[in-house]
Amino acid sequence: MKKISFVFVMIVLSMPILAQDTLRVCFLGNSYTAVNNLPSLVQQCAASAGKVVVASSNTPGGYTFAQHVSNASSMALIQQGDWDYVVLQEQSQTPSFPIGQVETQCFPYAAQLNDSIEKYSRCGETVFYQTWGRQNGDASNCPNWPPVCTYEGMDSLLRLRYQMMADDNNAVVSAVGACWRYIRTNYPNNNLYSADGSHPSLFGSYVGALCFYATLFQESPDAVTFTAGLTSEEVAIAKEAVNNIVVGDWAEWNIGAYAFQVTTVLDTVGFSIVVESDCVNCDSIYWYVGDGTVYNASSFTHTYGQPGLYGITMVAYQCGEYDSQYWEAYIETPTEIETHNTQVSFKRVSHDTISIHNNGSQSLEFDLYQLNGQQIKHYTIDEKIAMITLPKMPSGIYLLKAKNFENSFFKFHY
Repeated sequence: MKKISFVFVMIVLSMPILAQDTLRVCFLGNSYTAVNNLPSLVQQCAASAGKVVVASSNTPGGYTFAQHVSNASSMALIQQGDWDYVVLQEQSQTPSFPIGQVETQCFPYAAQLNDSIEKYSRCGETVFYQTWGRQNGDASNCPNWPPVCTYEGMDSLLRLRYQMMADDNNAVVSAVGACWRYIRTNYPNNNLYSADGSHPSLFGSYVGALCFYATLFQESPDAVTFTAGLTSEEVAIAKEAVNNIVVGDWAEWNIGAYAFQVTTVLDTVGFSIVVESDCVNCDSIYWYVGDGTVYNASSFTHTYGQPGLYGITMVAYQCGEYDSQYWEAYIETPTEIETHNTQVSFKRVSHDTISIHNNGSQSLEFDLYQLNGQQIKHYTIDEKIAMITLPKMPSGIYLLKAKNFENSFFKFHY
């Protein structure tokens, strides 16, 4: 009986999802967002680079996530929906408190806000605005919580807790605090703070605006020409910080981690291809299997009627974006049972098991080869019928050959 063999050459044309040039962004925070009008600075940075940010905000002084959850204006903004990003900024001290306090006063409300964002902006993402340690630490909480007595201690806790919130909610971090720390370490004479040692100076807010530009548009801020009236040196330092902290390490801040992407496993069973793809939030997914058949399904089995070379294309759509991947399947009819000696016969039992029948009286030895002649494994058979288990190997054509029997061999596709 003829048996069809599949050879897959995966040429993945995964079309990159390019960042949009126009974004709708909602900022929910407090005075750290309001001072120097951070949303406006982000808009002006974007405009100077040929992009558009449509921004709305609600930033009452001292507000916590818990207060935003119960604030009618904040919830109304979320419920407008169709946001590309909703930025969440917690009260400046709360995330640095002892973990038990944070788990009751902060994390649950971050999750509630994120749940509402996901409900009303299915195609949007939550961004946690990582703020900074106070210039000389948190003096008011230092006596009862020593880790915040210094800038370094407070800042490290803020970075950790914002990252925890982002990871728990499949969200992004805008690493403003980390950019500030880079500047404090490398350019200590450039002041990021206003006179109170807590709120940002114009330079501090500008660093934040460039950080948001890079995070939201997923590109370097080098194209930004807006300076906010700062010196060329200050602008260069701000861009250096963002390029080193954000652009240099997208994955650290989950930037792009939750982007639209389809995961696919494509395998063969007999004459068929078996497709299993994971695209839970796809609006639609189409498979063109090369013989005129089209499937509108994430998982299916397709059987080919003729040998040949088939191009297989997957195109999936989500929120106006698409992901496309391409494979080639070469279906041929090789002789999978090639036995030229009555002493030995072979039979493919499963993908990784071969049955060998020894029709003679002596024990037999076999070697497993790649077609290039490289030996993979050696077997010795003493029984009349033995089962050979193949090792894990790359896809390709292999040869099982009996020693001392020149014409006793078995060629197969793995």
